[in-house]
Amino acid sequence: MNYVLMHVEYRESCVVVLTESWLHSDIPDSLIDLQGFTCVRQDRDSSSGKMREGGICMYINDNWCKQFTTMETVCDPDLELLCVSLRPFYLSREFGNIIICAAYVPPSGNAARAANCLMDCAHCQLLRTPGAPLFILGDLNHCQLEPVLPEFYQYVKCSTRNKKILDKCFGNIRGAYTARSLPPLSNSDHLTVHLIPTYKTVLKSSKPQRKTVLQWTDDSLETLRGCSECTNWSIFHDLELNKTTETITDYIKFCVETVVPKKEVIHFPNNKPYITKEVKACINKKKLAFKQRDRAGAAAAQKELNVVLRKAREKHRNAIEQSGSSTDNKKLWDSLKKITNMTSKKDIVTSNETDKANALNDFFLRFDSKSFFPLELSETLDHLCSSSNCVRSDPSEIQTIFRKVCNKKSVGPDGLPAFLFKHCLSELTKARCPIFSCP
Repeated sequence: MNYVLMHVEYRESCVVVLTESWLHSDIPDSLIDLQGFTCVRQDRDSSSGKMREGGICMYINDNWCKQFTTMETVCDPDLELLCVSLRPFYLSREFGNIIICAAYVPPSGNAARAANCLMDCAHCQLLRTPGAPLFILGDLNHCQLEPVLPEFYQYVKCSTRNKKILDKCFGNIRGAYTARSLPPLSNSDHLTVHLIPTYKTVLKSSKPQRKTVLQWTDDSLETLRGCSECTNWSIFHDLELNKTTETITDYIKFCVETVVPKKEVIHFPNNKPYITKEVKACINKKKLAFKQRDRAGAAAAQKELNVVLRKAREKHRNAIEQSGSSTDNKKLWDSLKKITNMTSKKDIVTSNETDKANALNDFFLRFDSKSFFPLELSETLDHLCSSSNCVRSDPSEIQTIFRKVCNKKSVGPDGLPAFLFKHCLSELTKARCPIFSCP
């Protein structure tokens, strides 16, 4: 084992996995200890049908991780498995833990049964900790995991024995590692596979989004109501209908931008959906205690943070479960996007599609042109829309329409939120009522 510590590739590795370790219960841990590493082993027993050969041994670097748990072990004629969940000292915020499944499939084993067993183990662990990185690695021989785990990626592209790839590593993160071969250890007939991490955290691969939001306070709403009451809306109604609509909309936007205070919000890509103001306050409290070198305060802040995180996760989980069982399609779709971490992609119109977009606009707006209608029909339309036959809208009907608008709906072409119409209902009805009436 001293050969391992002589090379920097092994000495600085986070995890070293050995298959076919040939260890048994008569060999104590003291004989196979490596300085700076903790050994986790799964020896072959009589349930595998053989007492010799086989076995899995995993060395975990103490400088990288000291919190780990053995989640599952399997030892039968078709598969030997050691599944360990690790919580390293430094881990990206988007991950809570790392799961490593070291496996050995004997050449005489049933490959289909071994693949199904590995699939069940992977799905079981991902159900416990959704979104956690899970890696299945080891000497798989003739076992093929691609058909049963199509969402996993295979990182080892170099041959490991006789120009064949027998030692593989599968993971649920695209491009997490690149593999290169090293000389075999001692008398082994397999080359050693060195996995070099190439994964970039979401915080580094994606830039934080800066958004400017409006802070709707009671004072700002009262000021907006006062502006609307003091405005003489009749001066806007003498213009053409389209100009009247644009002028009133621009004036309301000007009042909102002048009165309502703004705040710049930074959204980091690695933020979890259950991170609330209470959680951030606890995190800042812990950071402050750490900077002041207050160990007791930092420990108390950590306990408080654990409690707040547990409540926030439970609240988020209950909200997703309720929206999943709801009959509202929007809530159901939002819950699915949160579970799958799906982000909507906006369609970008390139320069070569501009002519096509203009042609479609001309086609669908052809009814707005009077030349589309015959002369007799145009005169009839002008007569129906004359002042003597004007259709007046009832202010109560307009207020009813404004009340029914959902606050969560996106703003329309005017850029005014539904929140504004609901809280300035009577004032904005005076401005919008002549627009809904026939000119």
